[in-house]
This record gives sequence, structure tokens and C-alpha cells, in this order.
Amino acid sequence: MPALSSYSRALLILFVLSSARAQNPATGITAGAKTSPKEKCALSGTVVAAATGVPLAKAEVILHPINPGDDTSYATTTGAEGKFLITGVEPGKYTLTINRDGYVSQSYNSNGSRHQPETFDLQPGQSMNDLKVALLAQAVIVGRVLDADGEPLPGVFVQCKRPAFTIGERTMTPANSASTNDLGEYRMFGLSPGKCYVSAERRGGTVLAQHVVVEGHSPEYVATYYPSTPDISSASAVMVSAGQTVSGVDITLLTLRTHRITGYVKNVPSGKSAFVQLIRADDSPNYFEATRFQMARGRDGYFEFTGVGTGNYIVSTQPVGSGNERVAASQAVSVGDSDVVNLILDLTPLPSLAAAIASGDPTACPPKNAEISLQPKSRLPFGGWAQNTADENGQLRLDGVALVPYSVLGYNLPDGCYMASIRLGDDAVVDGQVDFSQGIPTGPLAVTIRPRAPSVSGTVKDANDSPAAGVLVVVVPADPAQHWAALYHSTTTDQKGSYSFKNLIPGNYQVYAWEDIPPGAWQDPDILKQFSAKAVRLNLKAGDNANQDLTVIPASETKDIE
Repeated sequence: MPALSSYSRALLILFVLSSARAQNPATGITAGAKTSPKEKCALSGTVVAAATGVPLAKAEVILHPINPGDDTSYATTTGAEGKFLITGVEPGKYTLTINRDGYVSQSYNSNGSRHQPETFDLQPGQSMNDLKVALLAQAVIVGRVLDADGEPLPGVFVQCKRPAFTIGERTMTPANSASTNDLGEYRMFGLSPGKCYVSAERRGGTVLAQHVVVEGHSPEYVATYYPSTPDISSASAVMVSAGQTVSGVDITLLTLRTHRITGYVKNVPSGKSAFVQLIRADDSPNYFEATRFQMARGRDGYFEFTGVGTGNYIVSTQPVGSGNERVAASQAVSVGDSDVVNLILDLTPLPSLAAAIASGDPTACPPKNAEISLQPKSRLPFGGWAQNTADENGQLRLDGVALVPYSVLGYNLPDGCYMASIRLGDDAVVDGQVDFSQGIPTGPLAVTIRPRAPSVSGTVKDANDSPAAGVLVVVVPADPAQHWAALYHSTTTDQKGSYSFKNLIPGNYQVYAWEDIPPGAWQDPDILKQFSAKAVRLNLKAGDNANQDLTVIPASETKDIE
């Protein structure tokens, strides 16, 4: 499970707590009514400060479900002695998250690190007591943002970015943020221990009703990394420890000569407005930094991006709430020594593709309500995400297909069933990959599903032969050249160190158990090569129910991965 930013966590916490309290104001706990009171489950424990062991009051404790289709969470707050009690819990699988001001938001047994959240597999009537959660004190980074003349810059957006992996590719992801005050000062808090690359960016406001004509080309501030570089590869990392305040992380914001991209969105549906997106087409380690949005404005659909550096971009647009008919437009743009003006983005319907799900055994694997999804293999402009549900005859239509490569994925398949084959017209689809770069074919996309999908389960143990709870277990194809997402699976061990995978596609796999690894890093073939000797290899055939115990790869062996 990828780590959430503090802002995202705050929104999640607010939503969960407000929903829980609305249903039961007295306790802040949401109780379902699916089972009898005797079958309900309970958890209790204590939250303490990791450094001192002192009990912590006012800590928010939230139990999140991970069962498919279950959207009920349970929440409470610790009392004066740091104790919490959650009752009336439906049996099932959950994770536990703890949040308190001044401390790092943590999942149970994560210790504020990259550990995966431990899964609780609660059986009917089960109570788990005496859980202990030790929260790490937050780290803080303090500094100033100045211009080249040493004057303070207010309203600058400052971020801590950390190495991460997205679909196995190295990237940077925001961990926390702050803004400078009138003295150019910022204080970024709530940080977990680790390495931060601190960036500063002065973001201009969006003018919705009019545009401004600028005479000549003025240098503009660009995103700058500590100590003062526009390139993250030459930035200096700031190391923070639990409870530490690192001061003096000052940044001089750089200016570069930049350009504008202007244009018009045409054929916006009546009563609709349109988003316009600017994507850096060149490789960028940070998707968020390389993507900008605004609304087309006025009757003529005018848009304008300022502060654009030299490079290759894609400008794309899509109406807001465009309905069933998916329309979009995009255009490649190269920015050199001058502005790019008067682009025309003409909204046109995106193509559709007929598809069908056939069953090798309609009784065991009925196709009704099964889904086919086309997942883009690379960063996309607006449009291009296509997914739909089959009717009782297995027929469906995929709307809004872009002219790009895709992976074909199946969702909501009947339990025990798997994708046995895929065809596009008369041709077999190899490893689930289709490429529409040269156009959409007339032949349908046909997926065949079959019963007796293999499964694998077992227990993970540590070096002392004890059950390893909260360990990430992954199943990946034995051939690292296979990039089909349907062959990659992950889960987390429960309180007994147990794991299980169902509905796998027959084939050759490697299975790993990680105590601590960056999210998504296990999808990087180069990283897996380093640990190939630790993998367990399985050849799974249809109908196999393999039992495989594993030994966890300790955190000491993965601490340098970033």
C-alpha cells in the first residue's frame, strides 16, 4: 500500500471520523448489523510515545476494512491513559491507523517506517487485547525562501519529496508541504524519519475571466531544490530523525527565461466547461511537478500556460462531466526559444472498441458483471481510460479508447476464475498487451475466462522462526520481461503471519516476503534481480492450491533501496 501524503491522510481521517460520529455520536464507533452481537469482534490497546513510553491521550485510532465491498470503518480516541477500545466490529480483514498531533501517522506495527500495515484477520467473536502502538515524534524542517537579492518571498509552496516507485519506475512523491509567510519563513512538520528533497515553487494564480498581455519576456521563478538547483539529480538530501527539528534549510529561488503556451478549445458541449492539461512529455522524476491544469475560459475557450520552460509537452483537454460520449483532444508541442500561441484543440469523440467475455464453463464462470479494463502503459493526456461491465451474454463496449499501448485487465471475475486467453480480432494477444498507436482495429477484443484458478497460501517467519506479521508478500512473474499487471499481486501478512492469493493466472512465478521495502519497488526488475536468491519459485497449473511457507527478507537488506 502506497504511503499517503499528510494532506490526504487528513482528509481520510476527517471523512472516517465524521462518518463514524454521525452514526454513533456517543462513541465515535460505527457498528454494522450484518452479524449477531456474539459474532462481533473487538480490539483494545494502548498508544504510547516511542521515545519515552508515556501514554498518549487524544490519539485517533481507525480500523480500516480491506475486504472487497466493505466500506465500514471504525474509529475512536484514546483516553487519559492512552487506552482505546473498539467494539461491534464485523468479522473480516482490517488495518489499524493511529494519528496524533505532534507525532507521525502510523499503521499498527509499522514503527513509522516503510513497513506495510499489518493485517488483522478477525474471526467471528474474536477479541484482540493489549495491542501496543508506539508513535514516533514528528520531524520538522525549518527554513526560508529568498530571491537572488536576498529578499524574502512570501506565499512560496515548499515540499518534502521522497524517492518512490510507481508501477516499478523510480519517481519522486510529495511527503508533506508548507507555505512561506511574509518573512519568507516556512515550517514543514509531521515528517517521518528519512531522506527529504526539499523543493520550493512560487505558483501564480489562475485568471478565470480574462487574460493578461505581457510585453516581452520576463524571467520567471522556477521550481528550485535545496540548496539552489532546478535539477533534482543535483539536489542535496535533508536527513531527518524522529523528533528532530532541522533548521537552516534555506533556498534561493531561481529564475529562468520561460515562455507561454496559449490556445483555444473548440466544440465544448453546450453547458459544459473544459479542463486543459499540460504534461511534460520528456522523462520527469515527478509526475506532479510535470503536470499542470487550468480551465478553458470565456466563450472562445481560451487557455494560457505561463512559465513554461524549453522542452516537449502534450497539451490536452476534456469537458468536465462530458457524459457517456467521451470527447477529448490533444496536441504535441515543442517549446524552444519563443512562445507557442493560438493552438487549436478541437474536441472530437474518442473511438470505441467492441469487446466480449466468453466462458469456458458458464456455470462455474458466468461472464455477467465481469469487467474488462484497458490500462494505459504510460503517462496519458486526458481521455484513454476505458473500462466497462459485461451483460448477461458477456458483451460490452469500451468507450474512450486512445491511440496508445494498453494492458488488458479483468476485474470482478467470478471467484475461482481467471483470464485464460485474449484475442484482438483474429490475433492472439501476448502477455495482455495491445497497441492502438496505429489505430483502433475493427475486430472485437475477446477475453476467455475459465474456472480452477490456482491459489497459493502459507505462513511467513522471521530469522527466529517466529510468525512475521505485517510483512509484504508479492507474487511476480518468473520472467522479468513480462510486464502484464495481471501477473503482479501483493498482500500483507495478518497477526499470525499468514498470507493467501486467489484467482491467479496459471504460469511460472516468484514469491517474495519483504519486511521493509519502498512501495512499488518490488515491481522493478533490477531490484528483484538483487534478491533472486531469496525468491521461492512456483509453477502454478490450473486447479493448484499450493501451500508455501516463506522466510522474510529483513529490513537490513533493503534499507539502501530508494
